[in-house]
Formats: sequence, C-alpha cells, structure tokens
Amino acid sequence: MAPSQSCDPFAEYALADPFIPSAFAWQPGMLVAGVDEVGRVPLVGAVVTAAVVLDPQHPIAGLADSKKISEKKRLALEAEIKSHALGWALGRAEPAEKIGRASCRERV
Repeated sequence: MAPSQSCDPFAEYALADPFIPSAFAWQPGMLVAGVDEVGRVPLVGAVVTAAVVLDPQHPIAGLADSKKISEKKRLALEAEIKSHALGWALGRAEPAEKIGRASCRERV
C-alpha cells in the first residue's frame, strides 16, 4: 500500500460529523438505508454489518446511536424495527474470508 493511501477501505465514503441527512439531495419518495458495522480490523475477528430502511409513515420512537442506549432498549427496538421497517439485512464476514476493499463493498 502506498504511504498516501488510507488503511480504511471506506475512507472515500466518509460523512460529515455530525452527519445531517439534509446535507444530500433527498427527494420525496426516496428511500434511504441506514448502514452500520461492528468489528475491528479483519485480523482480529468477524465484521458484522446491518442495513435498514425505515418506513417514514411509521417512525420508531427512541432510535439513537446503539452505543448510547441500554441493551434492554436495543432489544426492544430490534423487535420494533424488524416488524415495521420496509427492509433490513445482516451480514457477517470472518477473517478467513479475506475481507478487503472490494469484498467489503460487495457485502454492503
């Protein structure tokens, strides 16, 4: 890897911090998927990703950064998200699967 390249395979997708959804050109009727991952570098263990498309007609109260809410609240929200979301998916990649720049993009 060249010294100027980032080790983060998603660096080119970095969002403003804090990310404000109105910062992109949202159009009425457009669906937006929220995506998150958990895990360290692939050499340490699995990387797990999740994506969800919420129904704007059925907002879910209490949604926040999962690291900022209790496990009890996360479990309650999980059931509500699964029953009211327009769609959701989970993915898992193990270190043996050679998680790299191209394969990470394919998994999302």
